[in-house]
Order: sequence, then structure tokens, then C-alpha cells
Amino acid sequence: MEVLHSASPSSSSSSLSLLLLLLTADWTGLGAAPFSLNDTSPGEPFPWDQPRLPTSIRPDHYFIHIHPDLISQSFEGEVRITLTASSDAHFIVLNSRGLAIKSASIHQPTGQEPTPTTPPTVSQGQPTSPAGIQDQVPGEQLLPPLHAVNEEQEAEGRVEPGQAPLPADCPEHPPPPPNALRQAQLPLRAVKQIPLHKGSHNQASDTVVSQEESPSNAAVTQEKPPPHAVIQKQLTLRVVNQVHNFKPPANADHSYEPPVSADPRPQALPPRGWTSVRVLESPSREQLVLIPEMPLRAGLSYQISLTYSGSISSSFSGLYASSYRTPQGTSRTIVATHFEPSSARKVFPCFDEPGMKAIFSVVIVRDSEHISLSNMPKGSTVPHEDGLLEDHFLPTVKMSPYLLAFVVCDFSSTSAQTKRGVTVSVFAPSHQVNQTDHALQTAVKLLDFYEDYLQIPYPLPKIDLVAVPDFEAGAMENWGLVTFRESSLLAEVETGDPWSRVYISLVIAHELAHQWFGNLVTMEWWDGLWLNEGFASYLEHTAVDLTEPSWGVGDQLLLASTFRALERDDFLTSHPVTQPVSNTTQIAQMFDVISYAKGSSLLRMLNTYLTDRVFTDGIRLYLRQHSYGVTHQADLWGTLSEASRGRGRDDDVEALMEPWVGQQGYPVVSVTHKGNRALLRQDRFTSRPLNDSDSLWPIPFTFYTSTSSSPRTHLMRSREEVIDLPSEVLWIKANVNSSGFYRVCYTGALRGALSAQLRRDPTVFSAADRAGLLDDTFHLASQGALQYSEAFQLSLFLQQEEELPPISVFLHHMTSMMRKFSFSKQPCVVRLLKAHTWSMLGRLMKALRWEDEGSLSNQSRRAKLLSLATELRHPPAEQHALRLFHFWMAKEGQHSLPRTLRTLVYREGIRRGGSAEWSFLLQRYRESSNAAQRTAMLAALCHTSNRSNATWLLQAALLNTQIKTQDLTLIVSQLARRYRTNHLTWAFLQRNWDTLLTKFSLGSPFLSGVVTAITSQFYSQKKYNEVYDFFITQRGLGHLSLVRQSLEMIEVNIWWLQTHSKAIQAWLQKKYPHIFSAYPYCKRELTYRFTWATTVHIQA
Repeated sequence: MEVLHSASPSSSSSSLSLLLLLLTADWTGLGAAPFSLNDTSPGEPFPWDQPRLPTSIRPDHYFIHIHPDLISQSFEGEVRITLTASSDAHFIVLNSRGLAIKSASIHQPTGQEPTPTTPPTVSQGQPTSPAGIQDQVPGEQLLPPLHAVNEEQEAEGRVEPGQAPLPADCPEHPPPPPNALRQAQLPLRAVKQIPLHKGSHNQASDTVVSQEESPSNAAVTQEKPPPHAVIQKQLTLRVVNQVHNFKPPANADHSYEPPVSADPRPQALPPRGWTSVRVLESPSREQLVLIPEMPLRAGLSYQISLTYSGSISSSFSGLYASSYRTPQGTSRTIVATHFEPSSARKVFPCFDEPGMKAIFSVVIVRDSEHISLSNMPKGSTVPHEDGLLEDHFLPTVKMSPYLLAFVVCDFSSTSAQTKRGVTVSVFAPSHQVNQTDHALQTAVKLLDFYEDYLQIPYPLPKIDLVAVPDFEAGAMENWGLVTFRESSLLAEVETGDPWSRVYISLVIAHELAHQWFGNLVTMEWWDGLWLNEGFASYLEHTAVDLTEPSWGVGDQLLLASTFRALERDDFLTSHPVTQPVSNTTQIAQMFDVISYAKGSSLLRMLNTYLTDRVFTDGIRLYLRQHSYGVTHQADLWGTLSEASRGRGRDDDVEALMEPWVGQQGYPVVSVTHKGNRALLRQDRFTSRPLNDSDSLWPIPFTFYTSTSSSPRTHLMRSREEVIDLPSEVLWIKANVNSSGFYRVCYTGALRGALSAQLRRDPTVFSAADRAGLLDDTFHLASQGALQYSEAFQLSLFLQQEEELPPISVFLHHMTSMMRKFSFSKQPCVVRLLKAHTWSMLGRLMKALRWEDEGSLSNQSRRAKLLSLATELRHPPAEQHALRLFHFWMAKEGQHSLPRTLRTLVYREGIRRGGSAEWSFLLQRYRESSNAAQRTAMLAALCHTSNRSNATWLLQAALLNTQIKTQDLTLIVSQLARRYRTNHLTWAFLQRNWDTLLTKFSLGSPFLSGVVTAITSQFYSQKKYNEVYDFFITQRGLGHLSLVRQSLEMIEVNIWWLQTHSKAIQAWLQKKYPHIFSAYPYCKRELTYRFTWATTVHIQA
């Protein structure tokens, strides 16, 4: 990997030029070591030179056998894959990472005529050395076969002792015997020539006994383990050996009908038809090549088999161990998997690409104290050797490898059924199963909703939701076995914070949407990730809003998602929704706010433009046409255009949307009102002024006027356009309900007319429109297109505001500015900003009660405003919060705090308290089994003023002692945004960077969140230089988006302070002269002297 600059920048101008070089450099292909002909062991040229796999060979069915050992933290395994060649091939390329391949073989079909095919063009590249590939390379270790089969034996069909004859129903793909795993002990990454099969004198010990043959059949169907169970034995996973000729159901209702199997037992088979293959491995490519003795023929099916070993992961991907503690303090361990995007290859060699769909058959061997879960229902449980049990799961439907999952645990569950009879179960540790009711009810309701809304039944007979104690993401949509972080699934319905239930509902809605968008229909490659995540992010809000209308949060949260995406996409280090990616680092970096929030925002804009009926028709058609297949975004545009024509429209959706997903950034539309016309001009919006004359978008420009509240739509295709208006129009409001992914800049008298209307009667505009006006105006001021005085002047209408969306937007901008001035050591401006915030919202804060009452939206507004009052250092608010904390502390945590105000009370107890308060809350955190409350307590602990406590939190999370490593991002973000502890997080990151890389991949959203949480609070050239030196000069990581984002954020912070500080202070000083004159040297804290409208009494 090339390091662009070896020296650190030393000035603002040089740093800007260096950043521009970073931003304009071609980073395509970076993120993994470059390919080389000597990147194999022990040095033979690797015959494939592309990061993606060839398309001429595709898998049909996987059979996987894995034997994990928690004591040694390792596993051994065997995988057999049936595959089909669409063109002649000299070798097979698979993905593998960190696996020691022990043996490999291929079954060459006999008596099978090639199927006429048209070989696809392999765009990924051609083999570098197709000729003579089977010749032995000097110096390679060509290992002898374990048990060679002579030609006479094979010709006569003689069978080795102890082996059964080939079953008549499987003549083409006889699997190897199940004891092959023990018979090959070869060094890691050696070039091998090994037949998999060997006659065995111990075949019987590896043969699965059917239920009919089991004398203790009735005793092996235990579903729920005893509560005291602890994993002490090895956990073994073994795959059913017979090949099921199974295809996804073609019946209209997409119901699942499992294939019929006459006998689930693997058979001891002769080695006829199996031949050895040579194996070449390239760790940097995460690939291995199998080279058979004879080339593969087009149109024929083959079966390959590999045995291997690996390590149980210490991170959160692949096959990893997770642990929890019982209320009695006993540590329990479970095993779970997480494969998205590219970690299936860590557990078994496979075609690890989303477009390489196949069927998966799994058998899990466990002890009687545990249960096992996988994507499909369990077909049977039979005895296994050493007192273990085998759970045989039905074969999956055709799906991508990243969706395969299994869990071995000692959890309990609750279950219910949907209207169509799909079984929904929620699994959690026994002491937390009482927190599953909300998730279960929500999942059933949402699954029914999606089936009705999408008009395609959920295709599997069951879906399990599992709370995994250690989990990096919020959740993962494995088909039929969805895994969650505990705080994303478990909640106490009666005593918990109602907003935790809203969050859980949104996460479940997101993952269930994936059962259709992502699982049933999958993007062909990771450059189309937004087709998965954009749809799931959009539908999660739609589903919750329609199934829980009384909450009134769907539009509000979707609006917040759009604003977040706009804020990220105005940076030069953003990226198009779709962009080329090849290696695993680039793929991981696609899981960001652009793929999720911008993707969902574009769908929202498209839905508004096409209308609900056309959009719904189009996505239903999209799912029907591509069920169990893979797609590109052109497929979505095609079905939406077809649906448009079906409703009497003629929309070219591809022409409309390709510029939005193919270009970085978004436009700002300038609107000028002149008489009976509105003049429109579009330009790209960026965080700093940028002359970009090339970007152009087809904009669904929506608007209404002072004389008509009915929205109109104008499709703006050019740089400048004109709209005719009635002459009596006083103002025009564009981007109705902020449904479009663009900003609006009102020029001249039009801006003044809108501001005046807001002050007269803000309810003329919807809450979403008021929020959009505020967000656009402050961002335009930040960029320099407007004066900050105009933004502050517009915000004066908030003195009449009652609804949360505009309040939330205003507080976001105020707290962001306070933080900038606080970190740049300008306390006078911070106090003036607090004065302006109080002037706008103090009326609401003074009238609030410290009680749980009202609608969910009102409770949320109360919590946000009371929290603001304490952050503004309002003495009555601080005193009430501290009094509540001390009373709760005196009652040993048994007193019930207001549910929506607990986070606030915890925080104030730590911020204004001392070591006693900190120790008490830490102890409550350790003892609590409520995931949402633990998160709130942990966030509060980060407000300590004791630097030793802050350092302990960071270290405990890093080491996964007392605090889960999964919560490190929360701790870092809380500490980084506070001036007193920000430097601790930066020192922690530098000191522990290498350790973090053992837990999280370079491109992971988790690691990106940690880095940007710290560096986004840097406001000096000195800090810019430190970041540049650490990541680029010392480590050569300039290709990482998190590094480039961090550097640009610091640049923007410096530019913003230099550009706007004086103007902001001038307006605030003029607006609040009495405050500034009272504190000319800014040496005393401002206080706001008033009492609460109602007195809060604490009952003993």
C-alpha cells in the first residue's frame, strides 16, 4: 500500500492541499495487500488474479461439518459442496480466511452428459498460468494420498471393508465417509494432493443412529435446558450427508415445503469417483484454488470436499464465543455466528459472495444441557457418540452464504404464531426471558404487516429472534434466525423506558424487512448494499408508524434519518450510494450512513414522487420477479417504471434515480420569487464553498404557496428553471415535509416573507416543514451561503413552538455550536448560546413536570427539555435531578424513578456527585439484567469528572471485563464530546490501536464510530497533524474512509471557527447585551432565576 505523504503538514494551507490530494486520489483497489504471483505457500504462482470469484462455477448445495472446542478455542471441520460448471475450467476458486486446509478432493461425475450452456463472460480476469498447472513446482511439498484407490478396485466397483455400497438414489455425488476428518493431519497452507477417502475400521463410531434405532428415543427431545447448565463439553456441528434435490418453492404463496428424506443417516460410501486435488492458498486474497487432475466440463455437476481447522474468533465475526452472567454470578458461554459481509469464509471454505446463492444442510451435535438453533426448523434429534445429541435441521431455501447462522446456547424462549401459522420465538437467558414479551408481540405483528403490505408470505415455517450477549451491531437478519444485541431485543414492558420499546420495535422492523429485501431478493454484489439496507431502513419507520399509530414517531424518526444523511453527504469524503468495491475492507466501509440513511431517504423521495400506490405496486413486482435471486438497481427501476405505466403514468425511474445513487452529494435549490414567477437554480451543496459545475440531478421539486396549501410537483431537470405562480402569492415553501433529498435556499425578500410568516403563525407550516426550514437555514449559514444572523433571526419563531421535530433540530445546532466554542476555549460565546437557547425554549422548560404522563411524543419532549435544562446549568433542574438520585441511592436502587427521566437523573448524579455516587451507580450497572438500563447507566458513568474513572471505563471495555467490548463506542463517544475527557480517548486510541484491530476489522462501522467520535471534536492544526501522523505517516492508512473523514472533519472545524466566530458572537451580544455586559470577562457562570411551575415531591 502506497503512502502518499511521508511528512506531516505544518500549516493550514499545506494541510488543506494535502487533504485535497487525499480526496482526489484514486483509492480503488486499496485496502488489501496487492496481488502478487508469489502470494501462495510455498511460492507457486496463484492462478487467479482478481478479488472476486469466477462466475463460471456456482455452488448448489453445501454440507458443513464443524467441531468447535471451547477449551482450546479452536474447531475442526469438513465441507462438501455440490457445484455446477457453466464453462470448462482448470481450477475452482473459493474464499477462505484463517483456515488450515488439511485435505481436499473432487468427485468427477460418471455417466453424465454435459448440459448445453452458454458460458458467461468472466469479467474478473483470466488465469495467469492455465497451461501446465498440474506440474509440480520445484520445492513444493507434494504430499502422498492418505489411502490411494487402485484402478482395478475402482473399475470393479469393489468396496473397502467396513464401507456400505453406494445408495441407488445418489449415484452422482457420493459424499466421503464421516470419519475422514480424523484421518488427515497436514500442515497449514501446504500444497497437497490428497484423496479424501480411506477405508476405516472404525466406521461405526461415526455413523449417526436414527431415531427408530435409538433405545432412548424419548429422552433426546429436550428443548429447554436446565437453568444451571454450563458449557463444558465440545460442541460439534455435523452436516447431513445425503443430497436433497431441493429448489425454492414455486407455488404462488411461496410457502415452504421441506424435501423428503428417506434416511437422515450419512452412509459409509466407497471412494469410487473421488480424486485428489491440489490446493493453493493466498492469504492476502482470502482465496484458495483447487486444481483437479482433469479439467471441469461445462454443464456438469461436481462435488468437492475439504477438511480443515480454525480458531474460534476473539472478535464478533465468524464463529465466536459469547458469555453472560447469571444473577448468582455464574459465567455461561454460548457459541454464535455472524457472517455478514465476508466472514462465512472464516468458518468454512465457500463461495463467499452474495450472488452465489445455494442451499445449506446442517446437523448440530450438542450435549443434553444445551439447545441448538439454525436457520431452519429442526427435523429430528438422535443420539450421537459420547452421550451427545444430534439436531438435524431441514435444508434451507436458496440463499446467500452470509445469511447462514447457528447458535448453541442454554437459553429459554417464548413463542407465538402469526396469522398464517409461522412460529415466532424469542430466545434469551432464563433470567431475562421475562423481558421478551414486547419483542415477541412486535415480531408477530410486524411479520403479519409485511406479509400483507408486500403481498408475499414469509417463506419459512419459523423465525427465531435471539439475544446474543456479545454483539457488535444492533442486529443481523440471518434468514429464520435473527440475532440481536440484548438492548435491541429485551425490554421490561411495565417498568422500562417506553423509548427503549420504540427502539426495539424499529430494530425488529428493520430485520424483518430484510427477510424480503436482502434475503428473498439480494443485491448481486456489495456495491448494491443500499438495495438491502436502504429498503430496510425506510420500511422500519413505515412499518412502526402503521402498526403503532398512537406513538406518532414514524415520520419524526424518518425525518431525523434524512437530516443525518444530508449532514454526512455534504462532506467531500462522502461517497455515492453505489460505488465499486472489491476487497473486504472496502465492503465493510459500505455499511455507513450513506447506504442506510441516504438510501432510505431516496426511497422516501421516490415514493412521494411516484405516489404510494405506484411505489407499492413496484416493490411488490420487484419481489415477485426476483424471489430467491439476485438483482441490480436497474431491476428495481424497471419494476417501478412498469408499475408507473400500470397506473397510467409514464415515469422513467432509471433516468430519474441513477444520478441520485451514482453521484456523490446532493443539490441545494435556490428559489427567488419575482412577481408571478419562481426562479429555480440547482448547485451541489458542500460543507464548505465548492465550485462544482458538473453535478446535476433531476429533482422532484415539491412546493405550496401562501394562496394554496395543496402540494405541487415540478421535475427539475436543468441547472435553471422557472415556475409560473399566481400573482397574489406572497411566499413559496419548497420541499414539502422535507421529503426530497435536497436543501432549499430562499433568496432576498422570499426569505424575509417566510420568516415573518413563521413568527405570525408557525402552524401554517407542518412540523416537518418547520424542522426543514431550520435545518436548511443553519446549514446554509454554516457553509457561508447565508449570514448566521439570518439563521438566528429565523429561529425566533421557536418561542411559540410546541412540537418535537423543530425543537430537536434547533437543539442539534445549538449544542453543536456550544461544543465547538467550548473546545476552542471561547466560554463567552458558549454562555451567549445558552442564553439564546433558554430564550427560545425556557417557556416550555419552566412548565414541565418531573413525572411520566402524556403521549409518547410528549414524554420524549419532556425528557429532552429537562435534560437541556440541566445542561444549561439551570439550578432548580440540577437540584431536582440530584435530589432524585440521592433518594434512589438511599433506597438502595429500589425506588422507582420516572421511566423517561432515568437517564437524566443518572447523569446528574454522576456529574454533580462524587466517588460515592459513581461507585453506587457502577454497582447497580453490574447487578442489572435490564439491557436498556445498563446502557443508560453506562452512559451516565461517562460523565464523571474523575479522569481515573474515565480511564478505567475505557480499559474495562477494551478488555471485556465488567463492561462489554461491544459498548466501547458508547463510552468513547460520551467521553470524547466532553472537553475534560476528550484527550483521554485520543490517547487511549493511539495506545491500543493494535489491540482494537484484533477485535474489529479496519473497515468496520464500529471502528469508524470510535475514530470519528474522537476526531470530530478536534479544532486545531495541532490535532490535525497528530491524526495525520498517526494514521498516514506511521501506518499508511490513508485509503481508509474513516481516516479521510476524520481529516476533513478537523479541516471543516478549523475553517468554521475562523469564518463564523466573530459574526456569531456579534449577533448574540447585540441580542442579549444585558448578559454580556453583566459578565464582561466571562468569569462567572450564567444562571436563570425562576422556579418550577409545579413543585415536585418525592414520596418515601
